[in-house]
Amino acid sequence: MSEKQKKNKRVPDLPLFSKHRLIICIGPGGVGKTTCSASLALAAAKQGRKTLVCTLDPAHRLASAMGLTNLPHHPKQLPTAHLQKCNLPPDLPLYAMQLDIQTAFDESLRSGGLSKDGLRTLNKNKLYRRIVDDLEDIQAYAAVAQMLNLCRDEQWETIILDTPPTRHVRYLLKAPRMLIGGVKSPLFKYLLAPATFTGKVGMRIVGKQTVNNMAAITGMAFLQDIRAFIKIISKILDSLINDAQRAESLLSSRSTAYLIVTVPTLSRVKESLSLGRQLMESKMNHAGFLVNKFHPIFPIDSKSLDETTLTRQISSSFPENERPSIADCQESARALLKSHTTYTNLVEEEARVLQMLYQESKSNLFLLTVPLLSQDLGFLVDLLEISDKITNQLRRQSQERVGKKKPQEKTERKK
Repeated sequence: MSEKQKKNKRVPDLPLFSKHRLIICIGPGGVGKTTCSASLALAAAKQGRKTLVCTLDPAHRLASAMGLTNLPHHPKQLPTAHLQKCNLPPDLPLYAMQLDIQTAFDESLRSGGLSKDGLRTLNKNKLYRRIVDDLEDIQAYAAVAQMLNLCRDEQWETIILDTPPTRHVRYLLKAPRMLIGGVKSPLFKYLLAPATFTGKVGMRIVGKQTVNNMAAITGMAFLQDIRAFIKIISKILDSLINDAQRAESLLSSRSTAYLIVTVPTLSRVKESLSLGRQLMESKMNHAGFLVNKFHPIFPIDSKSLDETTLTRQISSSFPENERPSIADCQESARALLKSHTTYTNLVEEEARVLQMLYQESKSNLFLLTVPLLSQDLGFLVDLLEISDKITNQLRRQSQERVGKKKPQEKTERKK
């Protein structure tokens, strides 16, 4: 860590950041992964670590909260003036970027040896456009390819990746292999065959009817797009295979950790537990769970929950000459009590769901909770609030782990 970074250091180094250079936030869509990823990055940067948060689909309000008009496809440091408004160091080492799927995938092909002309031709190919725009596994591959490039740059001490929405971690973990497997498949070789002398002879003998059948189903133009696409990709096959191997090494490295972001509903938590087990089975570093949008418990005097008492309180809250009728106050009291009951049931259900994650997290997994914000994310101070909560929980849980290890070490020494 540089002297400049040491001056920025705010809290003791936390194991999540010191042990893992790349932290990948995964989980289904709509749970707030982008916001949590940015808050996690802010927590790392406040420790003096040069940090980059890389997100795939940031909402405009997130870019605004970070003091940027937009998030470019290259790392950009947060503006000094914006940081100072939140009493943060003006040179806080926090950078952000948006991963553009098209650009990331193009860059991975260019680094594999595809020429500018080849890339230009490929971008005009309708099949390629459909693949990049629509397929979830290709989006995941683009994210992994971008991470390979960023991790080669040693300036980054912590990289936080906000992944595409996915219920199954296999899209992320197996995306490179799925792409290579498709290119090396028998269908690929068959469609590529007409470009060779042997293939042309074979097409005249046995392939003409097959191609005519495929053309009748898909259209000849589409079939030509398939051939053109595969012919271009085949030129960089060896490079893609090498990238796939490096990607697998990165994803399974000890320096890479996976944090599952979810919300406290039964269906989403079950998904998250299944995702966690997939990580374990794949021998990936499962760091834990981050439960977002948790409803806080508000302390309420139980005496005020009586309808008569609440009716009296509502009535007395108005000036004497403006007080509504007792019947109206009673109706308001009943509505408030009904809302309170609904909210209490919701909080209790979330507590039961959280217990499921707690049971799963006993084996050295972090279990972090972020309460539902009282307003939409709109300022850096909102990210700062979430970041501080995450930091405090990480510190406390890390200390608890150390406390648990000491008695175990003593027991082992006695043995």
